[in-house]
Amino acid sequence: MEAPTHEANAGIHLLRYPESHLVVRVDRIREDSKQNVSGEVLVQTTNPGVPGHLSQGRLNLTSPTARRALVKDLGLRYNIVGIDWAEVFEQVCRLVLEKHREGTPPVTLRGDSQREPLHFLVRPLLVNRRPNLWYGAGGSLKSFMADYLALLMVSGVTSQNGLAVEPGRVLYLDYETYAEEHDSRLGALRRGGGLEAGEGLVYRECSHPVPNDIEAIQRIVLEASISLVIVDSMVGGCGDDMNQDLPISRYFGALRTLAVTTLTIDHLNKEGKLYGNIYKYNQARSVWEVRRAGDGQSGTVQVGFYHRKANTGKLSRPMAFQFVFTDDAQGETEQVAVTRADILEEPELAAGLSYQQRIIHELRGGALSVDELALATGIKGDAIRLALSRGKGKRFIQTTTGAGPGSPPHWGLLAP
Repeated sequence: MEAPTHEANAGIHLLRYPESHLVVRVDRIREDSKQNVSGEVLVQTTNPGVPGHLSQGRLNLTSPTARRALVKDLGLRYNIVGIDWAEVFEQVCRLVLEKHREGTPPVTLRGDSQREPLHFLVRPLLVNRRPNLWYGAGGSLKSFMADYLALLMVSGVTSQNGLAVEPGRVLYLDYETYAEEHDSRLGALRRGGGLEAGEGLVYRECSHPVPNDIEAIQRIVLEASISLVIVDSMVGGCGDDMNQDLPISRYFGALRTLAVTTLTIDHLNKEGKLYGNIYKYNQARSVWEVRRAGDGQSGTVQVGFYHRKANTGKLSRPMAFQFVFTDDAQGETEQVAVTRADILEEPELAAGLSYQQRIIHELRGGALSVDELALATGIKGDAIRLALSRGKGKRFIQTTTGAGPGSPPHWGLLAP
């Protein structure tokens, strides 16, 4: 009996016997408290003289008795010339168990190598092959922005609106809306941006939490060569009480098995902070807060992004986007144009910046006194003095520029 090829990815094992026209897939692997390992086994053949489907069922991979029973059944029903079923499943069980128990190979760290540059799938909003989290109030266009990034990726766009994009295929796991809504939204974004209709966006309406559905998700990721998985939103994707550590740990643990970039969209609590246990903030590698400005009645909405956590490297600068909605004669959204916006020009979005960031913006136009800064920013004078004091010699410098005789000290920006 020939030796099989063995592919293992995201918890799915494919063993192929080309000469015997045989394919065995093992997934949904579970290990019980007695260290019995079982998996769902699908046996198929490409032999033209035999039906393609041969067998499917759960098999205890560690049990010789269970293995013999399956071999006997297949031998009776499919006595195919050249296939030694006992040898096939001896190989299948051994190879799958070895790979399952091997886990990720260990590496030796010496601390003498240079750190590789941080890699982004969409710079700076999505760190590659890491769990990313966006959170914001309902209606802040988080999902709209996720659709926009997905469209850029599947359309093959590499740069737009200051975003550097790696083209790829996207899986959208939707717990809140329906396919028709996303398809309509993508069409409006495509027309507004003059983008081509890509074929790489895979949509899935979901009702089971990610940890309970991970094998099906793994299969889609593997078979569709997915680069980005979007979960909208974590309330449905987690499925349990997000005030507890364990459900959040199970959720991010399940995402980790996919070995691709993930984006989780989340909500605010009543206090206007990230909903649920702080553990989700700790588990995500990059966290952005999303805020909206404008009521949309004019057809224009600004959306601000604020980088609240970077697990590796420094925080990215806040950024803003403008969405312009144009309706057709029936009042339906015909197209949506997305452009970059100045986050400091919109008071509702500027309020989400730190005092230091708002002061820096004002000082770019020239040196100002504390009172002038307070008037321009709306920040109290004492808070401005504290921010200037903390940044003195780093970002700010006292200067006589702009200060007349007897006038209060003025502050300027140090050269970067």
